Amino acid sequence: MGILDLDLYAPDIPAMLGIANPKWTHVWTLARTGPVARESPVEREGLFVASTGFLLGEDQPMGFEASTLELLARHLIDEVAWPALDYLVVDLPAGTSALQHVLARHLKVSGAVLVVTPQRVAHLDTQKVVRLYQHLRIAVLGGVENMAYLRCPHCDEEVELFPAADEAQTIWSMGVERLARLAFTPIDTQKEAIEKLADRVVEKLAAS
Repeated sequence: MGILDLDLYAPDIPAMLGIANPKWTHVWTLARTGPVARESPVEREGLFVASTGFLLGEDQPMGFEASTLELLARHLIDEVAWPALDYLVVDLPAGTSALQHVLARHLKVSGAVLVVTPQRVAHLDTQKVVRLYQHLRIAVLGGVENMAYLRCPHCDEEVELFPAADEAQTIWSMGVERLARLAFTPIDTQKEAIEKLADRVVEKLAAS
């Protein structure tokens, strides 16, 4: 499986996989004549990863203008020599940035999985994303409710961390299927829930 990290301002996928890149980049070639050697993704734990985090240092700010950001996104999409993959997962920034449009123009997108937290403002922002994907004719496979609750270590009851939005004000009321509810807990304690989510996404892709 491949992961394309297009969250250009906050490329955290490398850090999540334990890949460090402290060296800053001061020169980046936007274009060159003649044949261009495509870059190889970084392999970690069976995943093939391409990210802005490999082009910039971990603490280096993204100082590019919007037009240059599109070139950077196209570089990551078009100039990476991916091996044969069953799936390519693309991590995008929250909201309705230009990157969603760039992705739709340059890749065939099989579907989108949206991630929200329970609050009204999270659903409000994500409702706009649903409308954008409808406009771009990208199927919304479903949504994941992250940090949905905290499990009490004493009584094992679910404790709500955030005030939940009214159902009518959520993306679920727009017909988005809730694929999973994930607790506010370390990811390695939710292996079963993550595996069930992955299986459900595969089912949705097979049916689309």
